[in-house]
Amino acid sequence: MQNGKTPGNRTAEKNETKGVIRPFREVSEQGKKGAGTKNDRLKQSKNGRIKKTRRKESFFMGIAVILLLALAVMCLLLFFKVQDISVVDSAQQRYTDEELIAASGIEIGNSMLWLKEEAAAERMVTVLPYLAQAQVKKKYPTKVEITVTYARPAMAVKADAGYILLSADGKVLQTGVTVLSDYVAELQGAEVADATPGKDVVFKDAGKFMQVTTLARAFADAGYLNVTVYDVSDLQNITVEVEYKVDVKLGNIGKVEGKLAFGKEVIARSLADAKHSSSKIVVDLTTENAAYVRSQADIDAAEEARQSIAASEEETTAAEAEEGDDWFDEADEAE
Repeated sequence: MQNGKTPGNRTAEKNETKGVIRPFREVSEQGKKGAGTKNDRLKQSKNGRIKKTRRKESFFMGIAVILLLALAVMCLLLFFKVQDISVVDSAQQRYTDEELIAASGIEIGNSMLWLKEEAAAERMVTVLPYLAQAQVKKKYPTKVEITVTYARPAMAVKADAGYILLSADGKVLQTGVTVLSDYVAELQGAEVADATPGKDVVFKDAGKFMQVTTLARAFADAGYLNVTVYDVSDLQNITVEVEYKVDVKLGNIGKVEGKLAFGKEVIARSLADAKHSSSKIVVDLTTENAAYVRSQADIDAAEEARQSIAASEEETTAAEAEEGDDWFDEADEAE
């Protein structure tokens, strides 16, 4: 027992101490900041772990997508191969199915994935001149369908080795032709510089290509499949002969579609009348929204009369001039 304190007293002292209400201790601002910083660190650490987890998930998901794509490509390469090639042809049947398929470059066993439809179609139109259009379609899993339409010979240009057949779009269909089919129009006034079958014709006067093709397409679109001559010798005075009987005067190529639309009925009546006439009929459409019709015989007669009058006037002028000279000569002699 020291200082008069017994163990019981110590216990009592401890109890007394526990029961003491200590004064409130304020937390300093610095302490508050420290506590807040610690909370922020915990939040940042948690967010960081979440982001890492998400990045890993995205990474593995990307790997999975790549693997699936690779698997799909492998399936296409291994299992999706051309096994059947069919041809949808028009009634003309100028080329056999074997020729059409060979021109496309497509073979049995080719991968459907790597087959380029547009390239195959373009190759066909170039290799086979009489094709106007070709369409190649893939029909999964293993079929290819080819559809073709043929070009119609619309014009023929005379060359040293025969005629060169052209479509209305100016594509060279054939060279060295000696006999023309009915109503394949002869193109006059256009000299050819190059004529490679399957490609566009090249004229010595490059500007005539657009004029000629515009003219031929306009007549084809208007339903005139019986044109016999396109004369473009003078691009300001274009003449088109229809059924050997009617000459259509167009002037220049400007507004040719409108001229044909306006003169359609007049041309039709003229063709009907020409069947009962020994002379050609001329339909003049050079003036916009106007059509003038005359027979070639009347035009020739009028031209003959004009030339006769002109010759008579020249003779009269020459006679008057001669009389004048004689008068001067007589006057000189009198002096």
